[in-house]
Amino acid sequence: MKATLQTVCSIPPRRHDLTMELQRLVNGTWQNQNTKFIDAIPETTIRFNLVTAACIPGSWRLHIRIDIVSPTSITQVVDKTGDVQEVKPSDCG
Repeated sequence: MKATLQTVCSIPPRRHDLTMELQRLVNGTWQNQNTKFIDAIPETTIRFNLVTAACIPGSWRLHIRIDIVSPTSITQVVDKTGDVQEVKPSDCG
């Protein structure tokens, strides 16, 4: 299982901490299968950020959190959860 997130900044911030969590639904609860932390500042060209986990059939989603400090020291938090994707046994071949 894998998920990719594109990041790009027209004006690079002072700080950019990205946390990507690949989550799977287990007994009605979303559980992290893998977490990736990236603290590199995005450039003005697109960067592809990848998180992977063992392929297990079921319901999956990507949760991200980005803590940003702008060049003028304004703090912003982005916290989003992606759409649920169903993984079939044949997808894990």
